[in-house]
Amino acid sequence: MAYSDVKGYFNDLVAGQGVFYTRLHQFRWYIKGPHFFALYEKSEEFYDEITEAMDEVAERLLIAGCWRRTLLYTG
Repeated sequence: MAYSDVKGYFNDLVAGQGVFYTRLHQFRWYIKGPHFFALYEKSEEFYDEITEAMDEVAERLLIAGCWRRTLLYTG
């Protein structure tokens, strides 16, 4: 795998992790029922874990010098 392919892979990975993180939050907003507290707590554990994983990938992207694609566009 070429260096540029690896950078592209990590960019795609961190983007996917960001989408997953957002979906976990959205899931959490709609939790209802008798297992509310257990599911609410578990969803928080999941997005704490995904945050840590995103940080690891982002650090690798910074080291590789390709962070710009993953930043939000500010105009």
